Formats: sequence, C-alpha cells, structure tokens
Amino acid sequence: MTTAARRSYFRRHVGDPGDGNSPDLDVFTDDEIDDIYTEIIDDPSVPSSHQIENIIRIKAVIIGFDWLRSDAVKQIDYMQNDSRVEADMIPVNLQKLQNDWINKLNAEISAIDGPAFGSGVTRRIPSRRKSYPDA
Repeated sequence: MTTAARRSYFRRHVGDPGDGNSPDLDVFTDDEIDDIYTEIIDDPSVPSSHQIENIIRIKAVIIGFDWLRSDAVKQIDYMQNDSRVEADMIPVNLQKLQNDWINKLNAEISAIDGPAFGSGVTRRIPSRRKSYPDA
C-alpha cells in the first residue's frame, strides 16, 4: 500500500482524470498504483539516498506509461467531427512521453552519482624538441 500523495502524483503525471473513488473516471485503480509502487520498491537497482522518493515517483510514471501502451493495443481508429485518431499512433505518442520521463529519471540518478571524476592523465607522451633536449 502506498500513500495518497504518491497516488495523486502518479495520476497527475500519467493523465489519469480519476481520483481513486470514481470508477467511471479512473484509468488506474488504487490497487494498480499500489502494485506499481510495490514493484519499484522491490527493485534492487533503485539506489538508497535522500532523493529516493523522486526516483520512485518517476519510475512509477514510467511503468504507468508501459501499462497504458499495453492497454492502447485494444484501441480502435475513430472520428469525431473533423478530427481523426488512429489507434496505431497512441502507443507511439505514449512512447514519446515515456522517453521524456526516462530522461528525467536518468537526470535524477546522475544527480545522485555526482559529476564524473576527471584525472589529469595525458593521452600521449609529448615529443622532445631537438633544440631544447632538457625541456
């Protein structure tokens, strides 16, 4: 079981118009969101630090997009007024959104790891000059 704040964050960023109390609007039930967070917490690759909450929330949204893409396979093409939505474009657009969240996750993880260590090692041995052999 996860917190109401985590569920609210998840719903806002996945685009779920529900609140967990109205089955007509809910895309994800509270139990499904709890399952997502349980899956993340059991993942050994999640680092433990003070920024763990951001990583957990971002990974939850990424998994939510996975679930939405899986569900989008069932969609069909439809027309409404002058607009047309093709079912095969829904997973593609969800993948673009998911890639944005993966970039956010990578930025959050790199912030934990800190900047890469740079050493002052030369890549080649400098050549000696003939006119100044001691230089």
